[in-house]
Amino acid sequence: MSLQRLVKWLLSLSWSAFAVSIVAQAISAVGVNAPVQLYVALFLSAFVIGGVTGIIQFKIVLIERDWWLGSRETLLRRFPIWIAALCIALGIGIVAQAVFLPSDYSHLSLALVFAIEAGALTSLSRQPWLLTKHTCQNGHKVSFYNRFCPTCGVLLLRSSERA
Repeated sequence: MSLQRLVKWLLSLSWSAFAVSIVAQAISAVGVNAPVQLYVALFLSAFVIGGVTGIIQFKIVLIERDWWLGSRETLLRRFPIWIAALCIALGIGIVAQAVFLPSDYSHLSLALVFAIEAGALTSLSRQPWLLTKHTCQNGHKVSFYNRFCPTCGVLLLRSSERA
């Protein structure tokens, strides 16, 4: 499976889990508790999706691109504003739930995690060049932003032409 297909699959999975979390929270708000197995399944899904997303970020930033940790080319560079607003709203909802409707399980906090993961994966899908390997005309591995091949010194196409 290619990285691009994996990102699309994880993105759809995180939005589905987000929707299930919201529905579970709405059901528990009316007094019906969702089964604990659902909460555990969502919790484990959040770890799996977040873990794979973190591995992809680690691979992109540290292994393939040779960038340092403070680089601006990360998964969160093109994080959608509307998802950021959704995350803020969910954070406010979590605080309101803790104050007014205390419950055993917070599906809203899981929804927040899934929204953040969906935003990171959306950001990655908006930067497809991070998922591809780049080479010079002689086949040497180069970074997307290199102007010259670090191995043979050949002039590379402009980064915008390689995208």
